[in-house]
Amino acid sequence: LERSITLAELFERWQADELPKLGNCNQRALKGAYRHIKALEAKNYSSITTYQMQQTIDKCGKGYSTQAAIKALWRRLDSYAYIQDTITKKRSDDLSSASVDPTLKTPYTEDEISMLWQHTDDPTVVSILILLYTGYRVAEYLNIQRSMVDFEGMTIQYGIKTKAGKQRIIPIHSKIQALVLTRFEKGNYLCAETKAETLKYTGFHKLYMRAQQKYGMSHTIHETRHTFRTRLDNAGANVKCMDLLMGHSSGDTGQRIYTHKTLDQLRETIELLK
Repeated sequence: LERSITLAELFERWQADELPKLGNCNQRALKGAYRHIKALEAKNYSSITTYQMQQTIDKCGKGYSTQAAIKALWRRLDSYAYIQDTITKKRSDDLSSASVDPTLKTPYTEDEISMLWQHTDDPTVVSILILLYTGYRVAEYLNIQRSMVDFEGMTIQYGIKTKAGKQRIIPIHSKIQALVLTRFEKGNYLCAETKAETLKYTGFHKLYMRAQQKYGMSHTIHETRHTFRTRLDNAGANVKCMDLLMGHSSGDTGQRIYTHKTLDQLRETIELLK
């Protein structure tokens, strides 16, 4: 691709080459996002600045889901343009969008968590409890393997998505240690009940929603992570430790060096969960 290609031309080529590889829901969201960046379509793509990209998000007048879709579209276009040598630096890496409205998230209640502990014979309930006591995103949980676990120190080192979240260390809460050990006796993946089983998001989501119905609950999978943070917050946990456990960047965390002291503090923090 030539350096003088416009946003409109780049989008057309990206739409033909890359969009069909994505799921229908994703395709619709990204196509819809394009109308919010259309004002820049006559500009050479290589001349569009991070500020101009950010303005399309900030001025769209829509909620977090649309803002997230606009940000995702810029990132995909940037990656495509970068691979095609249209740009030499991605401008979309520093974009931000509104976070999910916290009023839309409902944490699990203590009564609901107590009820889940009564059904640890149900493999999906075991998975929900592990998510509630680790704070992992479901995409992370589905990828955790034996090699990522320190069975002597009882920690898991794994994380994705953000610089702060990658390879973060999560101490395994004393209440779920037996559940975790049982899983690894049976196979290589924490999420799987048997060695032959591998779970993808779609399959796990079905099991999760079935369990919600079975036990009279109505939580999204992400609300397990929200519950983890809320319960720690309610227990008076140290903010810096919470950020380390969640994989969020903290203003004064500095380099993410896990000393013995840090690990002890993280273990003390996670054990605040009852």
